[in-house]
Formats: sequence, C-alpha cells, structure tokens
Amino acid sequence: MSSVNKNEKTMIFETILSGPGMEELVKVALPLSRKNILVLCRMIEQELVANHETPSERFFGIFGTEVCEEFEALHKSILNKAGLENFYAKLKSLE
Repeated sequence: MSSVNKNEKTMIFETILSGPGMEELVKVALPLSRKNILVLCRMIEQELVANHETPSERFFGIFGTEVCEEFEALHKSILNKAGLENFYAKLKSLE
C-alpha cells in the first residue's frame, strides 16, 4: 500500500471522527460469551502492543494516544466485569 493511500485513509478517519457528536459518551450493552470476551481483549491487546515500525502503521495510531488509553481501559474493564482477569493473565503466561 502506498503512503498516499495511508494518508488518504488517515484523513478519511479523521474527518469521520471529527463529526458532530463523536466525542459524546455512549453506553453500550453488549452481551458476549466469555470466549468472545477473551478474543476481543486479545485483539485489542495485540493492536495496542503491536511492534510496527511507526505508530501510524497501527490502526489505533491513526487516532492518537488518547484513544489508545481508552481502549486499554476498556480492555481492563471488560476482563474485570467478566471475572476473567486472572484467567487471562494465566493464558498470557503460557505464550
């Protein structure tokens, strides 16, 4: 993918996310199985700690550190609410 395409995608995301009401907090009830919670948390974690050459190559890198911090908090909150913090930590230790 050329750098022009990356820049264009970044501009599109920034434009969409700067629209009215995008900063408003929304409460979402999302019933998930514990299995899917583990998968979702792993996906979030992999993106947050991805070893890409530059932050802009990460999906979250487009949005800046504030969004990364929010997803990190979401990751912890989801595991906590599902009672999976210790289990998740033990799974990670098997890597």
